[in-house]
Amino acid sequence: MGPGRESRPYARAVDDQPGKASAASSKAPAPGAAKPAPGAAKPAPGARAADVSKAPPAAVAAKRGSGRAGGLLSKAAEKVPMRWLTTAVAGVFLAATAAFGGLETAASTLPADLAAGETHIGPFASFTLERAVLIDTFDEAGATADPAAGERVLALVGTVEGTWDRSMGTDASTFVQAVRLEAMPDASMTAAARLDDATLSPKVQPGVPAELVLTWIVPEDLFADGDEVRVSLFDHQLYVGSSTLYGEYWSDQELAATVVLEVEDVGAGADAEADGEEAP
Repeated sequence: MGPGRESRPYARAVDDQPGKASAASSKAPAPGAAKPAPGAAKPAPGARAADVSKAPPAAVAAKRGSGRAGGLLSKAAEKVPMRWLTTAVAGVFLAATAAFGGLETAASTLPADLAAGETHIGPFASFTLERAVLIDTFDEAGATADPAAGERVLALVGTVEGTWDRSMGTDASTFVQAVRLEAMPDASMTAAARLDDATLSPKVQPGVPAELVLTWIVPEDLFADGDEVRVSLFDHQLYVGSSTLYGEYWSDQELAATVVLEVEDVGAGADAEADGEEAP
């Protein structure tokens, strides 16, 4: 070495290669820096550290997006008038109820109010009641009242037609329970007879209309001429036995219609008046 020159062989070698020195220094971790977790994915070659650190994870990005959407919906809902929301909820409820027939079913179970001459079609017979006659006694129709006991006969005149696939006797308990007087709900029908030939307890045939007289023995002061009598018509449900019960039977009666008729008092009846005129 010549005089005046310092001997630094290592330092000179480093100084002659500045690029290598800077690269080596960049690879050295900063004091206190966290070490990468074992097995962590390495950044792609040429990717900048700033690009990796600023990219949010997918879950965080999704949460931020849903938060923005929820905020927009909340702000939009605040601008909708409350009456619109109430109407919308009511509309959804009615639509769901109509889909299952809830309101319609409730309305169809209400008893019908019928006037004279209007027909109620039941599961085993249809009834068209036309007149209500108050008479002293009605032996021909199977109802004999005792005037000494304060009794008279109320007779309902109308057309009955079978709607079942077989006949039913008018003296059967199902038929008797199907027609009742509202003023005497616990009193069963006394008798039934055909109007044309006075046949007692006739059978109601499917699809064959017949004029009948349905009678009750009533207290003499229960009805008067011009009064209204309310007649209750009940429907029954047909059951078919399977395991322990065999055959078919009617049960579960339910009020289906109410017929309002005006009472006509004929006294002793037309036959008694004719006999009186012929008497000397």
